[in-house]
Order: sequence, then C-alpha cells, then structure tokens
Amino acid sequence: MVFEMTLTNVLTVMSLFCMAMWAILKAIAVQAQRRSDEKFDQLQKSLIDLTRAVSKESEQIRSLELSQLRFQAEVARDYVRRDDFVQVIATINTRIDNFALRIEAAVRNLPGGKNQ
Repeated sequence: MVFEMTLTNVLTVMSLFCMAMWAILKAIAVQAQRRSDEKFDQLQKSLIDLTRAVSKESEQIRSLELSQLRFQAEVARDYVRRDDFVQVIATINTRIDNFALRIEAAVRNLPGGKNQ
C-alpha cells in the first residue's frame, strides 16, 4: 500500500489542522469570556447587595442618632424639672417654717401665752 501526498494534500491537511486548532482556541476563549462575565455579574450583584446593606445601616445609624438626640433633650428637660421641683419644695418648706415661726410668735404674744 502506497501512501502518496501531494503538495495540495499537505496544504489541505495543514489548513484543516490550523482551522481545527483555531476552532478549539476560539471555543476555549468563548468559555473563558463567559466565565469572566459570570464572575463580573456575581461581583456586581455582591456590590449592589453591599451598597444596599450600607444604605440600610446608614439609615439605622441616622435613626439611632435621632433617638439619642431626643433622649438627650428629654434628660435635660427632666433634669431641669427635677431642679425646679427641688427648688419649689425648698421654697414651700421655707414658707412653712416661716409660718410656724409666726404662729409661735403670735401664740407667745397671746394673753396666757408662754411669755406671761
């Protein structure tokens, strides 16, 4: 059996081999591109989720700051009320003491009081 290869046969085989290699490399490149696109899509979704989480956390921080400011205002108001209450009680006690002193003085000045 004689196997004979002419120049056209060699060129045809070489061109078929080159085309097959090119097709294989093209398929590999397409798969790599597809995988790369999938990774970037996942990365983009993760970034969007992270942005949403940060935004939600930012809203919670703003809410917490507002709550803390309200609490500070209430504490200051309650402290002033407490201070005012203490002052009013002290004033009432002073008035009661002064009234008691006046009554004692009036009782002493009555006929048959302790002074006589």
